[in-house]
Amino acid sequence: MVITLTFLSYSICLRYIIQTSWLFLEMRHMKLVFFIIDLKSILINNIKKESGRIMLHSTVIAHGQFVDYL
Repeated sequence: MVITLTFLSYSICLRYIIQTSWLFLEMRHMKLVFFIIDLKSILINNIKKESGRIMLHSTVIAHGQFVDYL
């Protein structure tokens, strides 16, 4: 009985670890994809507004929360 409960708890913990790590990777991938899309739109807007001058510092300020995921 104790062995069965121990095995069951290990399997539940392992399943939880696998699901959370998969979820973390999915969220990281989504944030990177959204970051790339936003980066492209900001660069295009900067080119239109500044007539060819690209200001990268505005991109860094606007998306500082993505620094951890790169």
